[in-house]
Amino acid sequence: MTLSLETIIYLYLFVSFCIILFNIGCIIIRKKEAKALEKRSLNYKKLIQDHIEEKNIDSLHKEYLQKKLKKVNHLTAFHHAVTMLLKEDYEVRAYLKRYEEVFIYLIQIYMTKESVYQAYFAYLMSVYRICDEKEKNFITANLLEMTKDPSLYTRENAMKALISFGNAENVVNAIKGIERLGYTYNKKMLTDDLLEFKGDHEELIKLLLENLENFDILKQVGIINYITFKSGNDKIKTKFYQLLIKEETAKDIKLAIIRFFGKFQEEKVKELLKEYIKKEDTNYWEYAAVSAFALKNYQEKEVKNILIEALSHPNWYVRKNAAISLAKMKLTKNDVQKIMDKKDKYANEILSYELKKQKKGV
Repeated sequence: MTLSLETIIYLYLFVSFCIILFNIGCIIIRKKEAKALEKRSLNYKKLIQDHIEEKNIDSLHKEYLQKKLKKVNHLTAFHHAVTMLLKEDYEVRAYLKRYEEVFIYLIQIYMTKESVYQAYFAYLMSVYRICDEKEKNFITANLLEMTKDPSLYTRENAMKALISFGNAENVVNAIKGIERLGYTYNKKMLTDDLLEFKGDHEELIKLLLENLENFDILKQVGIINYITFKSGNDKIKTKFYQLLIKEETAKDIKLAIIRFFGKFQEEKVKELLKEYIKKEDTNYWEYAAVSAFALKNYQEKEVKNILIEALSHPNWYVRKNAAISLAKMKLTKNDVQKIMDKKDKYANEILSYELKKQKKGV
């Protein structure tokens, strides 16, 4: 059966009309939902304001919240109300902490729902920070279970909640659980999450170092990068130096440790970095490149000379990083003359470029 051109046009117009009607319907429904959410949020805002100054728990109010916040649309409206009150500088956290039993009840409900709802509830816990640093209760226990969920969003939001509570042991246990299940943890995400920790960073670093070698390479790199931002005491230096000289240590971990020692200087490590740059083996170019950058904080004549030689290294990244480090050092006229005497056009160009960048403050 062959359709005529006129029939095809009419069908096309009919389908287009149906799509337009569908889109109009969606817009109307969304507007209604937005209005309903706004109205509900304002009602919750007033309700919270009526109870925010109380010092004791109102059992009727608690029961009302437990009944209503089981529904996601009501929980969303409640969160909007909390957000509005926080912006208006109301002491909402004390109110939320007072009604902690409501959230203990709710987490049991949301643990039975789909991952997307678990993730949302975990996110709210990270914002509300209901549990104290020293506290281990039903909420933290369930959040630890959420970190084992197959959904990345649920795991990440649960981790953020535990990190916001500030209990170092809970955070490390969560990472251990993720490791046992074989889930990956993006190294940058892990570093960023740990930097948001609200408790004692020294305690967290101590526990992470005790368990460091039990984690996969990506997690170890993420943890080392976090420690680089936060601390460089002698115990950490000793631990990282031992890993650096250990033959079995993975390359990515060693490179992260070299970056650490670029920030926190150590004499015996300096010698090792110099050796990496001198190596002619092309398989070591990454070690040489990262070492060239790390040596920028070792202001010594011998280091300068090695970096000047590295300007002629066969690998572009080594030359580039050597130029960056030299540009950050105080170069004497003799240093500049030594570079010019090399009569290496590329070495002169890359150093001139980095020196200009340094002058401009780029």
